[in-house]
Amino acid sequence: DLVNKVTEYLDGKLDERQRERIERHLEVCDGCRAALDQFQTVIRLVGRLTPADVARIDALTRDRLLATLRAARRRQETPDPTDTTERRRLRSSLMITALRDRVLLIGADPTDSSDLRFRKRLLVGIAVFILPVAFLWGCLYWAFGEEAVALTPWAYLSGSILSLAVFARNRNFAFLRTAQFLLILIAPAAGAIMLGGLDASSSVVVWSFFAPLGAVAFDRPRRAWPWFAAFVITTLLVVSLSEVVRPEGADLPNGFVRTFDVLNIVAVSFVTTMLLVVFARGRETAQARVETLLTNV
Repeated sequence: DLVNKVTEYLDGKLDERQRERIERHLEVCDGCRAALDQFQTVIRLVGRLTPADVARIDALTRDRLLATLRAARRRQETPDPTDTTERRRLRSSLMITALRDRVLLIGADPTDSSDLRFRKRLLVGIAVFILPVAFLWGCLYWAFGEEAVALTPWAYLSGSILSLAVFARNRNFAFLRTAQFLLILIAPAAGAIMLGGLDASSSVVVWSFFAPLGAVAFDRPRRAWPWFAAFVITTLLVVSLSEVVRPEGADLPNGFVRTFDVLNIVAVSFVTTMLLVVFARGRETAQARVETLLTNV
């Protein structure tokens, strides 16, 4: 909306409701604020040009600039009907981007620091990414006759959606963080116990490692150790309780079990690598800002 209405916003041509909506979005979106600053900078710099400045532009550059502006105006006044497919593709892309940004803004607060805003967006993004994975895991186990086991990823799915809904209202990051850690710690372990142990469950308990890993990424590093201890205890409980709950193990095809071994390893490794890359890039960006500040001192 801001990209489409930026000129009307800057010219004060929007009604009060539209203006308030854009300003609320600007409070929590760094990208749109940066884009608006660029528009304002261009307007300010162009406004300083005098006839003498324009006269100093060489004829070739001036003609190219005028031709570009006239061509853009003609495209607006007489849209090319052959561009329909491209416009639909662009509109779909913009809708997807807007939907993604709207989801990542769940729980955003105008008073958040840039670091807290970044951590909120990242945790919400990971939680949303895992939702379809949990749904698919449940469907596959259900299809292979393990209806009770299928309920564990679906229970995680329901709990995760509920925690995101509550977070959207209370904006309490500590609540979302704790809820997500508990869900990812308990749900895979419960599934592993019901399947009869680590081998039969394709070591699905490895997903529980996201609890201590998440504590490092989204909380204070020293708080990762209690979560790591909980992960170790949970793994030991899986080994011991699975012998009681289902000592014979689930009767699943060997190919299915081995496939899930690979999927669990790949999925957990992917999310872990993504976390490391995101935080490494954040550190590089922060270091570059510090170096720029030191250079300008």
